Amino acid sequence: MKLHPWKAAMGLAAALVASAIPLVPAAAAVQAPQHAMQQKRIVLNGKTISQPMGFADHGTAYFPGWYLMRALDSLHVTSTWDGRNWRITVPSGMKVDLSNIDVGTGNVSIYLNGTLVKRVYDIVDVDPASHQPTMFIPVWYVMRVFDRLGIQSSWNGQTWTMTTTSAGSGSGSGSGGTTPPSPPDTTPQASDIPGTVSKGALVADLVSALGLSVSAPATSPYDDVPASDPRWPAISTAVSRRLISPFSASHFGAGDVVTLQTAEQMVWNQLGITNARYQPGGSLDAWAQFVGLTDGTVGGQYLTQADEARFVQNLRNLRAGGIVSGGVLQVRYTPQDEWVWTFAGDQAPDGTPYYPTDAAIQEAITKTYRFFNGVTARLQGGDLIVQLPVDPDGRWFAYASTAGDLQYSLDGGSTWTAAAAFDGRELTSRPAQVWVKAPAGAPLQITFNNMVPAAKGSVVLGWVSISVNPSTSNPQAQRVYLQ
Repeated sequence: MKLHPWKAAMGLAAALVASAIPLVPAAAAVQAPQHAMQQKRIVLNGKTISQPMGFADHGTAYFPGWYLMRALDSLHVTSTWDGRNWRITVPSGMKVDLSNIDVGTGNVSIYLNGTLVKRVYDIVDVDPASHQPTMFIPVWYVMRVFDRLGIQSSWNGQTWTMTTTSAGSGSGSGSGGTTPPSPPDTTPQASDIPGTVSKGALVADLVSALGLSVSAPATSPYDDVPASDPRWPAISTAVSRRLISPFSASHFGAGDVVTLQTAEQMVWNQLGITNARYQPGGSLDAWAQFVGLTDGTVGGQYLTQADEARFVQNLRNLRAGGIVSGGVLQVRYTPQDEWVWTFAGDQAPDGTPYYPTDAAIQEAITKTYRFFNGVTARLQGGDLIVQLPVDPDGRWFAYASTAGDLQYSLDGGSTWTAAAAFDGRELTSRPAQVWVKAPAGAPLQITFNNMVPAAKGSVVLGWVSISVNPSTSNPQAQRVYLQ
């Protein structure tokens, strides 16, 4: 999020939009953690599996949740995270103790095989390893959850030692430091359910739709995906980028059925999203619906080929910045991690947040998406004609600028007013939309903004550049990072 002045911001446009913006998280300004971080160790069955940075708060140790999920991966236990819910699914051979549940309170819910077993309060801070806001969760409560899986834990202030038991894991590993053998993959197979999509096919399709460069080792660790499999580079890339987890260290589960949420989670992971409160909708499923990833999908127990095709096309449209039909561009606001792209640093010099509550954050980000998703553009002669929706509340406004002067119309193009820029704050009435016309030779910069008392002015919530695609001679839109 950035403050005005406008002309300085608009002057950066040409450099920023020279190439398409990929659907990947942008590098935020380096932020310092708010807690005193120290390197910790996670040891599983005698083997150090990670050394994350953690901290203590009021006598309680906190670890980044991502490393705990990866520790479970080593035991063939899968995890999903949507910003509020940590869902843990164990293989059929592992016993789960669901007795004497005391859920407690907290903003993070932990589930075992679909059963809510604990709520805890997380702390969001910057992970020194990634320089991104990350969910840190209290170690003690997670230990109690892991107890239910037969994972014995000890903590000495520096090292979290976990040991699987033969009763819990079904592996007989005890404390000898051996890795449990991979349990049989009992997941239903897509080949047995007509019309469904396999995990391997979904990964290959989404890696392509995300425009990721693929690479893979010469050998594959998975018994169901040999290196000769054409999907192997995509699968290796997806696993290394942490977009998806394999069934186990030796079995990917390429033939397993998947769900629509699996596809949503892969895109979410690619964007590097760690905090759902800053995303439109506030949760994984609501976000996917709001940004348009699931438009036209039916849903169901398993992901169907028809739903996957629609999901992939929606993703491509979002990455392209819009859909052109009959020469008219309907802008589609490209989703990003909105903490990084919109809200990072959203506070006044005295530390006052511009958007201090979840409700305020959601109002700001949903209004931003709705505004840009309501923008259309077309070519008329040598001009770009862009239609901008107008928010009934004058505190939320559009601003348009280009290399030279432009014109705007409040009556659907019947009359035009010449101006150096269009500033929605200057409207004396609020029509449903405003038309902006500018020569097509230079990009037209559109921002959506909010008057914020704490900022003593206005802040920019989103920025899109509209220009002419030289290959198609159609208008195109690209989201611009608010640097």
